[in-house]
Amino acid sequence: TLEEIRYEDERLIDLLEFVLNPTGRDGGGDKTYTLLNGSGAFTAASFNLFGEGAMSGKTIKDLLIPLAKSHIYNGHVSTGLTAFEKEMSTMLYSSHIYGNDVTAEQVDGFIQAIAAGAANDLERFAVWQTEIEILAQMVDEFNDLGLSFSGDGMNFDNLLGAGVDDGTRKANSAKIEKLLLDFNESSCLYRALPIQIENAMKNSHLNDVNLFGGTLDFGLVNFNYAGGSRYHRVEIRNFNNIFYYYYQLGAPTTISAGDLSDVSKAETTKQLLACMRYDKIIGDAFDALFPDAEPNVADYGGNPMDPAYLTQLALWNIWIQLPPYEPTYLQQIH
Repeated sequence: TLEEIRYEDERLIDLLEFVLNPTGRDGGGDKTYTLLNGSGAFTAASFNLFGEGAMSGKTIKDLLIPLAKSHIYNGHVSTGLTAFEKEMSTMLYSSHIYGNDVTAEQVDGFIQAIAAGAANDLERFAVWQTEIEILAQMVDEFNDLGLSFSGDGMNFDNLLGAGVDDGTRKANSAKIEKLLLDFNESSCLYRALPIQIENAMKNSHLNDVNLFGGTLDFGLVNFNYAGGSRYHRVEIRNFNNIFYYYYQLGAPTTISAGDLSDVSKAETTKQLLACMRYDKIIGDAFDALFPDAEPNVADYGGNPMDPAYLTQLALWNIWIQLPPYEPTYLQQIH
């Protein structure tokens, strides 16, 4: 109908105004465009979502929303992806956000599921507009923090580690938490959050810390505890707190019983350990470092000086010093 043609014309005009709208001139005086170089050609970096040279959130919205609301590009198809969804899948797969073990076909499946329940095109358009707005916000937050999904993935060393004063560390921790929460809200991205949390943990070397003579058994660490669903918001806050306390302690390679009595770091150490103890991702691995109950000397031949007995007794005494589960340990630090 004429009304449908007019609707599609408006979407096309929105897209053309965005693509062809000059945003200024470069150092050589040539016109620069949102997605075109001075010669009017698309560049390979034009569609980069994350990292150096990435599109801004505004650019993402201006580009993707007209496509997402077009019957031509994103109208219902009986099988497979719409043209718009295929572009989304390609951009996200190329960003390495899902890690290096996910296939392009799997990402296609993630994208296809987002609007699969829409009853008609208008519902599909509304679902995708909301999703694009969340993605745009998350991209701005991610790039403002200077993070990357390439190589070894997310790394918080420069934001929370050595050389960062505690005021800046708290501010950065708040930004990281907001980023992770938005990450979790995105239907496009939440499945990638477990692999990126794992990357951040490995890059921090938290998993290598000697905790009272042992290290976390990675076989007991469960980054996919939510079973493919979104993380609980309290879990995101708690894991963010783990990073904060760990870096506040100077990213130690060893945590010993002496740290619990050192007045300069005892409270921070206890807070870190409490967060680890009740964390859904690493809690089981943390618990495995300690005995299930107070050791019985009779199990060690009745010898109170048995080295194995003394080791288990020391670990038990550390365990009973740890703070109980309290909401304070799951609240924002900032």
